[in-house]
Amino acid sequence: MAQPTRARQDIRLDVLKKVDPVSEPKSSSTTSDSDSLTLLIDTLLAPSAESEDFVGDWIYVRSQPIAVDSAADINEGGQFSASDVTLTVDDGTKFTVGDGIQFSATATATGEICRVTAIATNDLTVVRGIQGTTATTHEDSDNVFLIGPAIGEIARVTAVDFSGSTSSLTLAPGFSASLIGGAEYERHRKVRPNIINDRLDVILGLLRQNVLLPVTVIEDGDMETSGVGNWTAALVTLTKDTTFVRHGRFSLKILATASGGSAISEKILLPPGTVCIVETDVYITRGDSFKIQFFNSGNTVIGTAMESDESGWVHLEGLFTVPVGSTYQDIRLFAQTDTDVIYVDHVTVWPILDKGIDLPSHLEFLFDVESLFFYPVGTGIAGSTNVNAYRINEGAPQFYAHSQKELDDTGVGASRFYVPSRLPTNALWIKGRKPYPVFAGATDALKDADTTQANRYVVTNMTAASIIDDLALDAIEAEKFELARKLTERALLLRFEINHIMANMTPPNKLITTPFTRKRV
Repeated sequence: MAQPTRARQDIRLDVLKKVDPVSEPKSSSTTSDSDSLTLLIDTLLAPSAESEDFVGDWIYVRSQPIAVDSAADINEGGQFSASDVTLTVDDGTKFTVGDGIQFSATATATGEICRVTAIATNDLTVVRGIQGTTATTHEDSDNVFLIGPAIGEIARVTAVDFSGSTSSLTLAPGFSASLIGGAEYERHRKVRPNIINDRLDVILGLLRQNVLLPVTVIEDGDMETSGVGNWTAALVTLTKDTTFVRHGRFSLKILATASGGSAISEKILLPPGTVCIVETDVYITRGDSFKIQFFNSGNTVIGTAMESDESGWVHLEGLFTVPVGSTYQDIRLFAQTDTDVIYVDHVTVWPILDKGIDLPSHLEFLFDVESLFFYPVGTGIAGSTNVNAYRINEGAPQFYAHSQKELDDTGVGASRFYVPSRLPTNALWIKGRKPYPVFAGATDALKDADTTQANRYVVTNMTAASIIDDLALDAIEAEKFELARKLTERALLLRFEINHIMANMTPPNKLITTPFTRKRV
């Protein structure tokens, strides 16, 4: 079962509730089109508070509803070119100044977004390519759609109007396009919304997630890289998969497009006479078969192929000796028959006498390595079609050995650790911790939709506590010492609430020794 995830936009609201627990509403939706770049209309606001409770607040655009057909079409008598700033439509009454517009020949708008700045009957003066889009040519008779500002746009409330049944906020600066009905927004009273977004990334960088990595000389042998650039496809289609995975984020999915298809690793350079352990865990689709072979320079096979046609997860493992005259080697993963589908969790190749292990690229610091362990090999699977194939999950992971860490700040490879012996010669695994990835995406819309596996309560409380610390410092500068004290207490309480979870998500304590002190920090 995968770890639960939570999107940035939801965690941001969680933080807002901790930083400012009493103000309402924290989020809502516009109830009609604003027809202005500086206006937000929401009837929910009228009974909620007095005007002074809104002026100065930040408004964050939380959603961009799907563009709505305006019922007007391009009427240029030809193409609307990418450089033209006057758009002729067949009904100019469908638009107001400030409208965001988008185009399509179908019922779904895509691509360039423009803003209407003036209207003369059916001629619309427009700003081309707003919201990060690019001006392109559009065809005559294309549908013209109405669309609001982009997710992540921020404005501040400068005035309010709660008269009658209309509740509106006047904003500055103006949005890139007028808000349309149904657009979700957030109201931030204490801090600017992008401060929360930035602080979330900082907190994720401080937290650690547990990770299990095989010790291997194969590039992307742990399958943690999102793409397949380290693998060459021969009569197969290669993708990274998240459905059938035993360790880490991905497995390598191999779909055979002909018999004998394979995924080929990048070349490795091991000297002749080197004895290596080669092992992998694979998920074999029912009725399909898998084979792994260790290849030598000159396209010759080293040792005996390991293979299985057992359905489900299978472990394959064996020892191989690099022959005399070998200049390089590679691993080949075969989906043996056309349309076979195989999922490879990882591939280990490791010289059994090597005691030094470079810090994996997915870990930042030596202290992120917690231990080395190995999996006992399970019961062999019988049958002539199963060679060096073993059952999985028949033994618990076993601690291997304590390691000695080596740090060379002047070296290209600055971090390495060593084990005292290589007995037994099982494939080794690293239990470590790495930072959680920050929210990714080229736009705030993508970042808001991105998710994290980090514990939502830890991320929320740590982010809120960090921001409240800053508010306490502001209070001290303003000589509001009692307020600063209460804010500091609030931040400490938020951290205390998650203290029982934090031990497994932060770097371990280090013993710091000086001529005067010996303390843990």
